[in-house]
Amino acid sequence: EKACKLSAGQKNLSLDSDLQVAWQQIAELLGVDDMVLSGQLASYYGFEACTEKELESVPMDCIAPQVIQEFNVVPLEDNGRVLRLAVSNPFDADMLSMLSFTSSRALVLKLAPPRLLRSWVKTNLQEALSEKIIDEEKKRSVELDQSVSVQSDSAIATLVNRMFMDAAHRNASDIHIEPFCGCGEVRYRVDGLLLRVTTLPKLLFEHVVRRVKAIAQMNVVNSLVPQDGRASITVDEQHYDLRVSSVPVSGGEKVVIRLLRQSGVVSLADIGIQPGELQKMRDLLSSSSGIFVMTGPTGSGKSTTLYSALSEVNTFERCLVTVEDPVEYQVEGVAQISVNRAQDVTFASALRSILRQDPDIILVGEIRDEETAQITLRAAITGHFVMSTLHTRDAVTTVPRLLDLGLTESSIADALCGLAAQRLLRKLCAHCSSISTGDDPLEQLYAERFPGAPLHKGSGCDQCNGTGYRGRFPILELVKVDREFADGIRNRLSTSVLRDIARKNGSRSLSELAREAIADGRTSVMEAYRIMGAELWE
Repeated sequence: EKACKLSAGQKNLSLDSDLQVAWQQIAELLGVDDMVLSGQLASYYGFEACTEKELESVPMDCIAPQVIQEFNVVPLEDNGRVLRLAVSNPFDADMLSMLSFTSSRALVLKLAPPRLLRSWVKTNLQEALSEKIIDEEKKRSVELDQSVSVQSDSAIATLVNRMFMDAAHRNASDIHIEPFCGCGEVRYRVDGLLLRVTTLPKLLFEHVVRRVKAIAQMNVVNSLVPQDGRASITVDEQHYDLRVSSVPVSGGEKVVIRLLRQSGVVSLADIGIQPGELQKMRDLLSSSSGIFVMTGPTGSGKSTTLYSALSEVNTFERCLVTVEDPVEYQVEGVAQISVNRAQDVTFASALRSILRQDPDIILVGEIRDEETAQITLRAAITGHFVMSTLHTRDAVTTVPRLLDLGLTESSIADALCGLAAQRLLRKLCAHCSSISTGDDPLEQLYAERFPGAPLHKGSGCDQCNGTGYRGRFPILELVKVDREFADGIRNRLSTSVLRDIARKNGSRSLSELAREAIADGRTSVMEAYRIMGAELWE
């Protein structure tokens, strides 16, 4: 009979909107007071009961005050790995998701009557103290740009702020928030791969999406059309620009947030280019005119390397202008133009205007069409140094791509001064990397094909989120367009012949550079194969 009553009690505990009323109803049903009820419910459902003595000394700083007030929970003990809490409703999915995400610890719940917890909250979270803690929490976690003004639920705001802070601490480049199996899923892109972070109940997921859209000053009500927005935040005194994109998908809205750290452009020497390629890159950047083209797939770090190259040539004696879609990083001493199609500011139209601005060096975000290619060419052959990007397989295939855009062999040969192709490889974690036993079939195949130095792999640890990798580094294929290479373009030589000319003149292929990184222990065979595919064996 008691089991039936307790089962009915769980139903009330889970569904009643007023938790204290639910406890009173269950206590009356069983004919006991709320402390006795707490012990009985805890025993029946496999929890521990919380005593009044345990509330006398608690760690105040392990949970945001907003969460304590919102869900009527009290932290009891925090050892850095496990967080023990007193709660009145251990079946509250929203509360569990919020606590798991904001604390990043395993949770152990103790059951306590809502009367007891509310009394503790009222006594210990007085308004003045609460405001002080909230102010400290904001300073320690995330500050929104002063221009952003949104109305929000404090617990949801705390969750989103913690999400930003957590993503920044993990060096995530993107945050994905999307519908998943009737719930919502949060993933971070770290070192080029998406990592699952948490799953949110549907209602909480919808609140999070609305909060993010509000921060980015997007239309919160309209979820039927794609939208784009922007915001600025500060995490631990580090400034970030947020680029927010939302699209309607089956089950709700998918939101992706790009985090752009505004900490200044990293120099070429600091982005991880090997010394030999670094000197070749600097030699190419010393050209007074011509086109330098950086190629690679989306996410291969082309923009970062070009910004570093831009900082290398940025001096007071030169006029530097960029056309970007959009401007990603603000660079002092550089006039930066953002493409705005609504105002008819395209790459081509901006380039035409730039040529009347007496520039020395021009950066064009991407050569997308024939008009942009023609104007870029004209800028190069009239004495300007132009840097830009294309999407091609390797450096040499830039030539047929430019031909596809309507340029002639002669004009390409006259204008090009250098080509580069880049890939990003994940770096083995310094804390857990070791010599591999060679059990993986891919490692065995590689060792047979390229015997020599021992292979390395990461076992995974807390420092690398269990992945075995931490950070990325570029491998950079560089081709100097000298007289022999230019003559090959004019004479319409095939890409394979042009590639041979480049190798003869000191250019190293991406596959060769990837194998060197494996031999040096900077990355693993599996990572190099993931990025290079069959090219690794060439």
